[in-house]
Amino acid sequence: MTLLEKIFPFAAAFGGALVATLILTPVFRELHRRLGMVDKPDPRRINKVPIPRGGGIAVVLGLYLSYALFIFFSGYPAMLGVEDKRFVSLAVLSVSIALLGLADDRFSLPPKIKLLGQLVVAASTWFWSDVGFTNVWPEIPMWADCLLTMFWIVGAVNAFNLIDGLDGLATGIALIATIGIGGGVLFAQSAQVTFFYFAFAGSLLGFLRYNYNPASVFLGDCGSMFLGFTLSVMPLATQTGESFLVGIGVPLLAMGVPVFDTSLAIVRRTVRAVMKREERSDRGGTKLMQPDSDHLHHRLLRRFVSQKKTAVAMYAFSAFLVLVGIGGVALKDRAAGLFIIAFVV
Repeated sequence: MTLLEKIFPFAAAFGGALVATLILTPVFRELHRRLGMVDKPDPRRINKVPIPRGGGIAVVLGLYLSYALFIFFSGYPAMLGVEDKRFVSLAVLSVSIALLGLADDRFSLPPKIKLLGQLVVAASTWFWSDVGFTNVWPEIPMWADCLLTMFWIVGAVNAFNLIDGLDGLATGIALIATIGIGGGVLFAQSAQVTFFYFAFAGSLLGFLRYNYNPASVFLGDCGSMFLGFTLSVMPLATQTGESFLVGIGVPLLAMGVPVFDTSLAIVRRTVRAVMKREERSDRGGTKLMQPDSDHLHHRLLRRFVSQKKTAVAMYAFSAFLVLVGIGGVALKDRAAGLFIIAFVV
């Protein structure tokens, strides 16, 4: 087999999703504009003009439509090491959480309803798709596996939901994370496992064309929740107990920026609630579920002023964490120590 023949399937998976998303995004952007699904400027938002939201549906459709065609024509399994029925169930659940987000983009669902929906999808992932931490940690008790899996999925979903407050930020970080997780898998397993990650990267890059500053469309909850779900679940589905670092360590580092920002937000809002500090400024309130403008990207934006500089700074930090994760996988024997050092830092 020539080098070109080896590379072609990866290029086809990536290019198909890229082209599909490039075509679909403007279509949904215009549709959502006509439906009134737009983010209007307010004191907490960064955009100065109304911009359509819910564009993440183009990422979802661009990914799965192109990947279905890729599987059909190539004859490769949906994901090496993963049963087709499990992959289909994960695809259905990922589309379900995207539709939940799309409903929120359209009707502004109450936070508790949205959280309930996330918990149902996370529980279904464990019960129906049989995806959990037992894939990388066989000794974990069943009840603990269920709770930890739900916490992991819901945490990732909300981490990307919260970080999506700047043009191209969540999309770019997800793209870097996808490359990082795919790279870690490439080191530890067969190259064919990474076909899906190549397709996912293509769809993200296609959307980033319209989402990068100045953005003409936003991911919305539809897109951000889909990104968090996919990046948290797919590594668990493809890993075994022999590759704990790849299944948990690399994804955690790859999602380090949104995870850190979410953790900081929980602590910040909890402290404010306990101290009963009522903020009347545009930074928001004191309730845990109430949005504010003290996220990491808001703080950096107040220093850098430019959205592009802020996004690039956060891209760079995410890329650094990804390189540390991949380096840990490559070192093998010293991987655990390197991961612990990086996590503490």
